[in-house]
Amino acid sequence: MSFSYSVESLRDSEKTLFAEVAFQLDHYRYLWVRKEGEEKLTRLDLSRMLEWEGSNAMGCALHTLRYLFSVPVASARGRWEFRRLLAPGDVETRDLFEAAPLDSSSAVGPCLLEEDPRTGLLSRLTYLPRHPFALGEPRWVTFDSYVEVGEARIALLRRSSLFKEELRGVKFLNSTEAARRLELPEAGEETPGQ
Repeated sequence: MSFSYSVESLRDSEKTLFAEVAFQLDHYRYLWVRKEGEEKLTRLDLSRMLEWEGSNAMGCALHTLRYLFSVPVASARGRWEFRRLLAPGDVETRDLFEAAPLDSSSAVGPCLLEEDPRTGLLSRLTYLPRHPFALGEPRWVTFDSYVEVGEARIALLRRSSLFKEELRGVKFLNSTEAARRLELPEAGEETPGQ
């Protein structure tokens, strides 16, 4: 998965534009970033990183990006628990769904998902962050401007209680392109730090 990513912290108005951000769909530990003017992607180890270039806000944005990018994409790997609120037919309820990564090292805790009844797409997510920048209370993020990428629908605009974010040029990388762009080891070799 590869895209450009702009993010603004609503807490301190800090802004960063990443010319490219990439991650593997089946691996949560690493994220690759490239700033404007740089040629190569830099691999970040999210298991050790709490800030980025001295910024706690940008560290939090990068740390949660993989999980909040697209819940169906994020939950396709790893252990997750899913729950749906059920009520008798005569009781009016909102259509709520809960998803929670069971890995204690994940960037987010339980997530409450709300769908847009007109489109069936995710419109809002309330979650418990596990990053020090955002600890202490539930946070929310809304999703807008969906596009179809491969067989997934991805929201290009996200606004949250912490950040204003925009994704551009979202694309899935095939295994050959991912190995080349992310400088992944050949089949059978071990990824450093695994």
